[in-house]
Amino acid sequence: GQDVSFHVTGNLRLATCRDRMDEYQKYCGTANTIGVPFQVISPAEVRKLWPLVELGDGVTTPKLGLVYSPNADLTLKVSSGRSFKAPTLFQQHYAESVYLYPAATLGGTGYSADATAMYRYGGNANLGPERADTWSASLAFHPEALPELETELSAFHIDFTDRVMQAISGNGYAESLSNPLYADFVQYAPTAERQAEVIASTSNFYDLAGAGYDPSRVVAIVDGRYVNGARQESRGIDLSGSYRFELGAGRLTLRGSA
Repeated sequence: GQDVSFHVTGNLRLATCRDRMDEYQKYCGTANTIGVPFQVISPAEVRKLWPLVELGDGVTTPKLGLVYSPNADLTLKVSSGRSFKAPTLFQQHYAESVYLYPAATLGGTGYSADATAMYRYGGNANLGPERADTWSASLAFHPEALPELETELSAFHIDFTDRVMQAISGNGYAESLSNPLYADFVQYAPTAERQAEVIASTSNFYDLAGAGYDPSRVVAIVDGRYVNGARQESRGIDLSGSYRFELGAGRLTLRGSA
């Protein structure tokens, strides 16, 4: 028959915990038994097949948990740990573009009418992983005398660092030169060499100023790309409960949370 260049495409599965690795090793034996090629490979071999993969080398994520039941009615749970999240391929490698705007369009004031500013937008190959320190505690009440009732009060705290974000998003670009919140992402009076470096690193350069690019008229470079630029804390208290009713041969459970 006609060769249509059909070929079978494989896939790469990453195990991030011991249970997942056990699952893949079991599947490997089954797959090879029925003639489906399947290999368990090392992290180094993964990197050869997928050079852009982030395996979290050198990042430790310790976790500690405690469960204590002083009696049959109460259970206390406490946990603490550290985690990280690698930036996505989109956040790292989304095509970067540079836009040349009139400085006034980006909120600049006090400049000449022909002053311009560069606005960088897109991915950032130099992103690092997000990190988080977490703790949680809960007290569960499940009275032995009333087994249909279960309630739990819990509290949590998450401290994120180096969160991947677009510091200037949406219509925020229109005040990127006037809003002090964006000051850390603005480079004022960039040299011609710095401008050339930024333009060379981008996939697209768009002149929206209408007067042509002139390095001497560029008053600032605004970085609207993805960056490790945020620290965020999240905390709260949750209350949940449930009650079971026997309805003939069936059962009805009411659940609520706040």
